[in-house]
Formats: sequence, structure tokens, C-alpha cells
Amino acid sequence: MKSNPDKPRSVEEINGITDIQYLYDIALGETDYSIQRAAVQKLNGIKDTELIGVYEWRKWTYDESDEPAVDEYWYGSDRYEDFPSVRKSAVEALTNESILKKIVCKDPNHYVRMAALQKITDIIFLNALRKYDRVTEYMQNEGAERLCEVLNIPAFSLDEVMSEEYLNVYDELRRPVGIMPRSIVHRDGLWHETFHCWFMQRECIDGKDTAYLWFQQRSASKKDYPNLLDITAAGHLSYQEEPGDGVREIQEELGLGVAFEDLRPLGIRINIGRTAVLTDNEFNHVYLYDCPDGMDRIRFKDGEVQGILRISAEDGIKLFSDKEEQITAAGYVRVGDKLAATSLPVDIGCFVPRPVGGYYLKMCIIADLAAKGYPYLAI
Repeated sequence: MKSNPDKPRSVEEINGITDIQYLYDIALGETDYSIQRAAVQKLNGIKDTELIGVYEWRKWTYDESDEPAVDEYWYGSDRYEDFPSVRKSAVEALTNESILKKIVCKDPNHYVRMAALQKITDIIFLNALRKYDRVTEYMQNEGAERLCEVLNIPAFSLDEVMSEEYLNVYDELRRPVGIMPRSIVHRDGLWHETFHCWFMQRECIDGKDTAYLWFQQRSASKKDYPNLLDITAAGHLSYQEEPGDGVREIQEELGLGVAFEDLRPLGIRINIGRTAVLTDNEFNHVYLYDCPDGMDRIRFKDGEVQGILRISAEDGIKLFSDKEEQITAAGYVRVGDKLAATSLPVDIGCFVPRPVGGYYLKMCIIADLAAKGYPYLAI
């Protein structure tokens, strides 16, 4: 503890202390229980602090990777082990998860660790704890139980859920709030991010540039919306990805290598989708790719796509504004391991439902304006 000749000798003196770091030192090292307790209670009453520093002391390290630094547990000195109830009270005031994680990994008292564990919601940490903790088997078991509480799932489904893709989740103002498995995100309607890339092409017809927009045809084996037409390439952004990483979806679905720098950003779109089995609240990062080549070089690699069809922006505007009931789409479909040219009539029912905001209509208008050379475009 900090050396101080005017060390408080009564609970009353604690109330007059304003030096937060000094209160930390008393809470950690004072041998008089009543004075130590008073310091903890004083810290608990100070607003705009999360007791940063209470457990940020010498020798405490924590590896923020998926696996905790399990072989480097420090059991502290007698001074810290004498008053676990005081440390437990301090833990109950904490909200900073990085400190709580250190306590779970490092504190010598099981009840203090458990108090910290019950405040942690980081599923990556909890999953690592249940797999790797070697302090005591109780922390592995309790880590698994806490993970089930956070996810609101039964224990028998824990392994299956935690093997899924993890997504960053946000509040409605797009402020980060955590990480969740994909099925939980859709079950609970949590806001998350996706990548949308639309391919357009230009052709000069009768002396004017005509824009075409490409739609992928979803595989017949897809669980959601099989055989329907959708965004050229799209997918979820995982918890480790930035929007620029979304170009992997183009490679995975169409077999085309496209640089992120070649995409034209159109902004972030809000999507709200509801089905009988999921609630889909998304922030869509939308991009336009002015495709210079024909689409006969695509290769459907992952089995999610069975065709690629284009419509003219002019026809699309008519269809999606209810001026026409049917238009013609042309492109390629998978036949075995090869592509076959095709042309077929399509109506509104041939497209994945996106009822909010007239998304398809807006994209046809944007493609038409892009072909005409408009420099400033946004979804």
C-alpha cells in the first residue's frame, strides 16, 4: 500500500478522502477490516468510475486471445487472501469486463472469482474458460453454466451453438454491444452487419448507355428462399471482419477475385426482416461494382448459387414500381459442372422479399444513374 504517515485510523476519516488511487490502495492492502471495508464502500459510491485499478496491480496478466494464460495463475500474497469478502464486494461494483476477466483467471478465492464470472457476458472468454481453465474444474463447469445463461440455451446444445459463425452485435444506433453466435443473433433479432455487392454492366444501345443489374439465383438446397433471385453477392460480416473483408463473399459465391478498392460505396442500409423462424435486423454495407467483363467466367464454388441473371435497370424500375408485372432476365445457370445460357420471364415473386425501403427499385435507379455518369450516389 502507498506509504503515508497520515494513514486513516477511523472509518470517519475515509469519508474525507478524495484521492481515488489512495482509496484503491486502502481497499487492497489495509489490515484493519472496518477501514478497508469503508474504503471499498466509498469507491462504490463514486460515480463515473468502474473501480479501474482495484485489480490492476502487479503480476496480473491476461492474454486476450481465445485461450487464457492458464499456466501463469498467481495466487497472491497473504495480504490479499485475508479479506476475500472485501474483494467480493469490490467485484460487485465493477462493470469493466477486462478487469472481471483478470479476476476470474487470477483471484485466489473461488467466491470472488464466481462473483466476477456472473458479470461477464463475453462469449469468447466464457467459451475459452469452459475449455481451458485449469485452476479448478469448478471454473470450467461454472463457465459453461454462465455461457448457457448468457445465450439462454440448454446445456446439451452448447457445443453446437458455439461451433457456429460469431457475429458482432450492435444496438439500434450501431454502437457495439458484444459478440453472439449467428443462430442467437437471428433468434433474438440482434442488430448485426452484412456485406452487399451489386454487379452492374453498361452497354451502348442506340447511342445511349444502358445499365444492367445482376442478380444471383439462390440454390434450390438453400434453407431460406431457395431458387429466388437476390443480391449479386452478399453475406454476414463475422466478429473479426471489417466491411472490406466482405469481398470474400464474391470469391466464395461466384469464384471471382475482386479488389475492395474497385467497389463503389453506397452507404449503410437498415434492413428489418421477419419470418416464422428468425428476426433479421441488419446494417447492410452496400457497394456497387462496375463489372467490365462478361459473367460467363464465373464459377459457382460453394453450392449456394445456381445461376446469375441480369435485368436492365429500365425494366427493373418498371417492375419494382409496379408499372410492369413481368420482365425478361437473361444470364447463366448451372448445369452439372458447366454454365448454360438462359433467358426467362420474371415477376416480383421471383425475388427474395425485401419489403422495407424499396431496395431493388433504388438499386435499379442507382445503376441507371451510374451508367449516365452521376458522380454522387447513395442508397
